[in-house]
Amino acid sequence: MQDPGSQRTNFPFGADIIDHLLIALTDSQTLGSFILSSKFVYHVFQTHRISVLRAVILNHLGPVMPQAMRLLKVMVDIKSYWDGCIAPLPLSKLPKESDFSLDDFSITLREAHMLLVNHNVVQELESLYSWRHKDLRSESSQFTRKESERFQKAMYRLWFVCTMYGRSAPANQVIKGKSRRNEKTLGELRRTHVQCLESFTESQQVRLVETWRFLDSLALWARNAEFPPHKCE
Repeated sequence: MQDPGSQRTNFPFGADIIDHLLIALTDSQTLGSFILSSKFVYHVFQTHRISVLRAVILNHLGPVMPQAMRLLKVMVDIKSYWDGCIAPLPLSKLPKESDFSLDDFSITLREAHMLLVNHNVVQELESLYSWRHKDLRSESSQFTRKESERFQKAMYRLWFVCTMYGRSAPANQVIKGKSRRNEKTLGELRRTHVQCLESFTESQQVRLVETWRFLDSLALWARNAEFPPHKCE
């Protein structure tokens, strides 16, 4: 690859400073804008692509990176974790949170953008949960850092379970009717679903239930706001 220094033309900073600026960014959208601002910055990014993307993701996600990355992997290619779109692979063959250490993981720019979108959703839900359960006076999350981490981990874990085994899972999209084969497939889906839930610790399961109840109440609230009960009578 060409030396970034040879690409520098009237740029006020050297490659080392640009590299430090890149790894200090906290989201992929800002990163994308910055690397497109000049050819010199782009070439510095390409030279340190892996380390820059890793740093930006860690800056943005912090301690929930393993949970966010696990979800991302199944979202990017859900069918690869299913056997012919009928049966999910055994739990042992699914990505694990431990697969993604804080200092050793790889990611593409497209995946980084997906992580940003997902994390924005999780943060919005956290703010809404905080507003409903902690402080009605504030629309932004009033959680402590530890409370925020617990909520976000639970949300990512629930999202992962729903992606793998929920309504949008491949089997639920292709199975029609009530044949014995379909009943057997759905039975296997339920068993692997239970195994996945049982893989979490007791305290993690408690938070999953709390998160599910919050989303359930949120869905009910949204439905009643859109279709008030008296209008349905």
